[in-house]
Amino acid sequence: MATGVSVSELDRNLILAPLPQAERARIAERAESYESDHQILVQPGGTIEYDYFPSLGLMSVVAALRNGRRAEIATVGWEGMAGLPLLLGSPSSLHEITSQVSGHGLRMTAATFTEESARNPEFRARLLKYAELRMAMLGQTAACNAAHHIGARLARWLLLSHDSVDGDEFVLTHEFVAQMLGAERPSVTLAAGPLQKRGLITYRRGNVQIRDRAGLERAACECYAVVRHERERLMESRPGEQTGQSALRQVPNRRQDGPEAV
Repeated sequence: MATGVSVSELDRNLILAPLPQAERARIAERAESYESDHQILVQPGGTIEYDYFPSLGLMSVVAALRNGRRAEIATVGWEGMAGLPLLLGSPSSLHEITSQVSGHGLRMTAATFTEESARNPEFRARLLKYAELRMAMLGQTAACNAAHHIGARLARWLLLSHDSVDGDEFVLTHEFVAQMLGAERPSVTLAAGPLQKRGLITYRRGNVQIRDRAGLERAACECYAVVRHERERLMESRPGEQTGQSALRQVPNRRQDGPEAV
């Protein structure tokens, strides 16, 4: 891929969009476009060659265990970046990074990212805000996996995926969802059934369609709202920032309703 993208391509990522125009222009010159479609981007323990800034699509940070089980510990969408260890000075990732929902965005080589984050204090400040968001996500995911029913967790996970795409349809196989939730495949089938019967989703042959977003939010556990609130607090553009913020992707407002049992 040729290096260099248009500045407007930074507008759909919440780390890059709010940066001042001079910094946005320099990053645009040094970044390149990528497309991802359900492939592994970084192997467990592997070297991080690129940092990824999604515009559309969702990436997963996955813990792979010795017994072959895999479980998602964090997601990365348009609010952030994949390859966070580089910001902390580590060239490798303990966990696998994989493309969960196909999409596209921008990426920077590890060397370019390290240089830009060191020379550009506003870029670094945005990255540190995202690092705080990631820590909140990790903690909430641990609590969620320990305390919440798989049906509510599935609803939460479908909402995260829905937030990351344009439109209401995306591709997710039962096997992949089971791995991400750390559950057996039959459990996912049983959890998806009530969501379909209530008309919240349709799920056929790996194709998911969100039919009732508000109902799905009510069916999800509290963790979706908690993490989304932190994203809004830490990452959403503030008035007066120099950015293409009008182009930022908008997702429905957080509901105040409590979760329903699934």
